[in-house]
This record gives sequence, C-alpha cells and structure tokens, in this order.
Amino acid sequence: MTAHPPAIPILNLYYLLAYAWDCLEAQERPAAASHDGDGPDAAGHLASVLVAAVARLFRQGFPRGYVERSEDASRVSGRVDMGESLRRLLLRQAKAHCRHDEFAADIPPNRILRATLEWIARSGESVSGDTRRQAGRLLDRFPEVRREPLNAAMFRTLSMNRHWKDARLALTLCLLLARRFTGDERLGRGLLPDYRRDERRMAVLFERFVHNFYRREAKGFFRSIGRQRIPWDLADDAESREAASRLLPGMETDVSLVSETSHVVVECKYCSHILAGRSFGGDGTEGRLRGDHFRQIYAYLANLRRQNPGRRLSGLLLYAQSEPFEPGTIALRDGVSVTVAPLDLYRRWPDIRRDLLRWVGLPARSIDAYSGALSPKP
Repeated sequence: MTAHPPAIPILNLYYLLAYAWDCLEAQERPAAASHDGDGPDAAGHLASVLVAAVARLFRQGFPRGYVERSEDASRVSGRVDMGESLRRLLLRQAKAHCRHDEFAADIPPNRILRATLEWIARSGESVSGDTRRQAGRLLDRFPEVRREPLNAAMFRTLSMNRHWKDARLALTLCLLLARRFTGDERLGRGLLPDYRRDERRMAVLFERFVHNFYRREAKGFFRSIGRQRIPWDLADDAESREAASRLLPGMETDVSLVSETSHVVVECKYCSHILAGRSFGGDGTEGRLRGDHFRQIYAYLANLRRQNPGRRLSGLLLYAQSEPFEPGTIALRDGVSVTVAPLDLYRRWPDIRRDLLRWVGLPARSIDAYSGALSPKP
C-alpha cells in the first residue's frame, strides 16, 4: 500500500494555492505575525480572509449562472417538455410543461458561500467578533440565494466552472473551513484534488507558487522577475550559431530575479528524493545530489556568465521537502554559487516566507522590514 505524506497545514495550503492561482489580494496576504498552520487561530484567520474575498466579489459583481426553471404555462416559454405534458394531460387544459434557463444568483457556489458565512457568523471564540459581524452584514446581501446549512453534500457534485473564476479562491476557503469543521479531508475533491497523490500535478502547483511568490513578494528588490529564455553561449561565427541553435534544446528558467548587481536563477523540483540512489537503501547520510537536476541549473548559469558582466550570478535549486536535508551553498568558479535548499511546507508560514526570500539574497533586516507592508489592513 502506497504511503502518502500527511496533509499540509490548512493555512500553508491556502497560501500555496492562493499564490499559485495568482489571486491573493494585498489585504489577504499573510501578516508578519506568527501563524500556526493548524493551530487554534487557523480557522479564524481563514474566516477573516473569506469575508474579505466575498466582499470583493460583491464589488466586482457577484457570480451568477444559468439555472433551469420549469412551470406549467398556457403560453409556451422556453422548451416544451412533451413527456411531462402528455403524462399529466396538460394539453387538454390548453397548457404545457415548459423548461427555460434563467440567469440567476441562486447557484450551488453561492449557496456554499452563504452557508459558510452563516457558520462564521455563529462561530464561537475561534473567530473574532469583528469577523462575525462582517459576515452577518454580508449575509444581508444574499436575498436571492437559497438558505441551506453547510454540509458535505454541497461539495460532492461541485466542480469548478470557468465562469466562476473570480469565486475560485473564496470557494476553496469555504472547502478548507468545511474540511476543518467536519474533519473529512476527502471532502470536495472535485473542487480541490488531493495534490499529494499526484506528483506531476503537485510539481506544477509548486512551480507556479514559487514563481508568483517571488513576483509579488520580491518585486521591491529586483527590477525583473519572471521566466527567462537563456540562449546558448555559442561560437561567434554566425553560420555555426544558426546550425547549432536548430539542434540544441531550449533553456527556460522557472524564475529569474535580476537587479542591478545580482542575477538569481531559481529551479523548482517536486520529487520523492533529493539525493540520487536514496530509494535503493541507506540511512540518508549517503548519496549525491541528483545529477540531472544539478546539471540543469549549472547549464543555465554557465550560459548566463557572459551575459551578466558586473552582476553576481547565483542559482537556487529549490525542492519541496520530502526527506531530511540541510540547505547548503556550493561555490563554483568566478564567484558563481548554487544553493540547494528544501522548502518544508509543514513549518509556520512566516518561516517559509523568510527562507524563500533569504535564499535569493535578501538580508534578514530587509525581509523583516518589508514584511510589515504585507500585513492585513485593520
């Protein structure tokens, strides 16, 4: 039987998804204060973020969808259900059973939002009084949405629709709160799959998270943050370069962070083992770094050397931690270095954030000072 890692703490999972989906608003970013990912304040923090997200939905235009309505009518409206009309002998009464689609707010996602806000409004000490009052005020704006208690059945048939893109994060928050409330981690897999059981899907999620995290949180320190296509450092002969460029594979970084004085290349990896050969036995103290991973980032740095005169060039080989491994920096020629670091997604979120910024060269004093600007608004 395959063993799966434990569930990522609820707050860390929220931040992971929010950054990966690029839908984290400034007032919803994590505060510099301590947050225990599964501690007693986790539900309260998620509840306050959900209230802010729903308020933003109202400002943007609340999501609506098509809902099928049916009625017996003397004048045809929409589609006639002949089977129902004949079964009930409606034609003898000069009527027909008609079905039509109505663009309305009373759709399953909105029922989930309303039910979750009602749960927040009635919550005890786990949710602050201010958050409960804000939830109550938002409930007054749900007159067209059917009232139902929060329950597991709401999530069983719900799947994300492209028309509900703006509500995606809010619905995910509802699901995380419902999972915490019911203790059922399998709840709502159609909306939020179990990424731990799908390594390929988790790898994509992890890469997007890291990319968007740096794009948002480090933009005050780097002039350029994003993916970068790296040309091969070929001979100057034009004919040789053209022939070689048709044969050589392309090189594109997961994230490149460029300032006036430094250039950092980040390569993200989500895999079972950091060290080669670990799966064949040993106590974890043996083995070398995986050659394919290290050669990849080394090739990026080697071909960037001539393009970055005067800049400090470095790489970060970042793993989503799956086994014990101490971060370390390997010094190469010409001042180039590679840091190999595991990101422990089970730690407190402020520690995760601090490590991510520290590993790309931000000094501790700058990280602590800058984090104050990311605190939620009072």
